[in-house]
Amino acid sequence: MSGDGAAGRGQRAAAVLEGIAVAALMALVSVYALRQLWDIDVFWHVVAGRLIVEQGLGVSRDTFSAIDPERPWIPLVWGYHVLTYLIDRAWGLEGLRLAHAGLQIFAFGLFYWTCRRRLALGPLVSLVLFALLVVLYADRFRARPHVLNLNFEILLLPWLARGPRSFDRRALAVTALVFALWANLHGGGAFVFLCVAFAVPLAATLDRLLRVPDREGDLGRAWGWFACALVPALLSPLFVRSVLHTFSMVDATYEYTFEWHPSFRLFLVGTLPAHFAAGAFPSLVAVLLAFPLAKILAPLAREGASGLRRALAQYELHRLLLALALLFLAHRSIRFIYLSAFALVIAAPLVARAFEEARLARRARQGALGLALAALVAMGYQSRITGLYGSFGQALQVVLHGGPLQPGRFPVAQADFLARTGFEGKVFCQAAWGGYLLYRLWPHAHVLVDGRGNHDATVTRDLRTLGNAGNMEDAANGPVILSIYDHYATDVIVHPHPTWPVGYRPPEEHWVLAQADELGAVWVRPRGAGAAYLGHLVELAHQGSYAPP
Repeated sequence: MSGDGAAGRGQRAAAVLEGIAVAALMALVSVYALRQLWDIDVFWHVVAGRLIVEQGLGVSRDTFSAIDPERPWIPLVWGYHVLTYLIDRAWGLEGLRLAHAGLQIFAFGLFYWTCRRRLALGPLVSLVLFALLVVLYADRFRARPHVLNLNFEILLLPWLARGPRSFDRRALAVTALVFALWANLHGGGAFVFLCVAFAVPLAATLDRLLRVPDREGDLGRAWGWFACALVPALLSPLFVRSVLHTFSMVDATYEYTFEWHPSFRLFLVGTLPAHFAAGAFPSLVAVLLAFPLAKILAPLAREGASGLRRALAQYELHRLLLALALLFLAHRSIRFIYLSAFALVIAAPLVARAFEEARLARRARQGALGLALAALVAMGYQSRITGLYGSFGQALQVVLHGGPLQPGRFPVAQADFLARTGFEGKVFCQAAWGGYLLYRLWPHAHVLVDGRGNHDATVTRDLRTLGNAGNMEDAANGPVILSIYDHYATDVIVHPHPTWPVGYRPPEEHWVLAQADELGAVWVRPRGAGAAYLGHLVELAHQGSYAPP
């Protein structure tokens, strides 16, 4: 009896410790997720939502473009556009910040619950995986539609991991419902997941062709489940067309968009341990996968097909193919690095089986997991707290009282100026500012580029030339910079400093300075609509409501 009582007290103590640890990690994730809006894209999503609400799903041309309004553009995330517009209309930017933070906080809570309950992992393992996902996801704590991807991926993860034997009626119904939503909220995320999930029916098909024992019924269940995902996506109104269109956009902006670069790029630009850990982790999981892969291939080399069948009966092929698909994405793009955490969850039983003879003693295993947890929490904290704010107290002050927008990130003063002075026309800007300018000024203003990247490679090269600090250090580059601004039929330039090379002043018959502050400036072309706007500014100056810089 006393032994039972001691065991009960030990279990209760362990449960209390686990609860405290989970609460502490969730508190940190909440602070990470509540960061002020700093991503450049949320603003044009709102404007796109307004466009769709007003015009419907027939949108097929880039009405936001200042230079090519007839260029094709098909919304990839139309449902998310509408949601952000409705949230912004009701609660403004603070509502957008809280909504995205809430979705991310919920996703991490769902991930821990998934590890502990649905996958039946131990508390320490689940805590380590939680902290690992935080580190790999760190740069994704931002207001973008991928927060929906994260929730859907985690929801479907256990069925993926367990494979066809888990595809009961509930799995089929939930999968169909998820993809009916997902393909409309974020068609790109649904498409990527479909590509990964195809590994399941592919593995079942290979198992059938190889006559792997104990796989009866897997083929039908696997293809039935995949159909439950694929069919709702294909029936979604813009899914196929928007995915095909997005592929046509990526090549033109690949060099300009850092997050599309391979994961190893973090070794070149990283400044914190978390960056290097994230860059290396997909490769680490790939190395671990080499061991079960060797266990599968070795019998094939020795015994042929019979050896392969016996090996695949032990090492589930669907887990191997799923993990490889996720790792390919994680290596391919920085934005997908966090998927390597899911690859580890899926492949863990294979790796454990491959190292079965060399398993650590329980105490050593617990110690290793404890060290890993401490290191991961420290890396996440440095990346999201000390690296951004300096201290936890300062982080709390900012996220609770700092307002929805990160100061100095967006052209707030420039947008205020243009709106106050009644500007209507075309704006030359960098992508980092284009979305915010649309948010503040559309439909009266249109922009050269925004975060969608819906432009050709020539525009990308010109913007990179302007954004190259070295080009702005020599006044001799002034004519080249001037030729870029003059090339595009825009009425104003809204650009962060420096707009021009040091020591160079553009001729006034080309561009006239209308507004400037410590962040950036507004320059007006004294021709066409720009000339009319300058005349209006002169009138405002006579009235005393505008002071030229």
